[in-house]
Amino acid sequence: MLRWISAFVFAGCLLSAAQNPPKTDTRTAAPKTSNPVPVISGDLGDCSADFTVTGTKFHPLYSAKLEVEIRYGFGGFRRTTLEIYTNVDGKARVEGLPESSKRPLAFTASFEGRKTVVIVDPEQNCHGSYQAIVTDRPVKTGEDQEQ
Repeated sequence: MLRWISAFVFAGCLLSAAQNPPKTDTRTAAPKTSNPVPVISGDLGDCSADFTVTGTKFHPLYSAKLEVEIRYGFGGFRRTTLEIYTNVDGKARVEGLPESSKRPLAFTASFEGRKTVVIVDPEQNCHGSYQAIVTDRPVKTGEDQEQ
């Protein structure tokens, strides 16, 4: 009889432990989920460029467009235009850039009618990180004043 009682007590302990899992420590922060960085490849080499597009107050700009025209081949007659948009963190990655070119690449970052240019020279820095700071207000040019 004592065996049966101890068996029931042991089974009850196991059942209650299965129903009440151990509590986790709420003081530890949950791991932050990172947003995937959009990637585009030019398929012209092994170099890459990581971009962060921000405003003048250094807040990331979501859906800012980065574009570049790459000239390659004999005399630069062949051209490839790459366009990519940034993620929520203002980040984008361009892969497959040529290791050598006659001129540095000029990436244009634009957001809501405002633009800035980032010069990338893959010969100097094959795997570089760059920051594009877009102004908060559109800059008036001579063309805007004539109209």
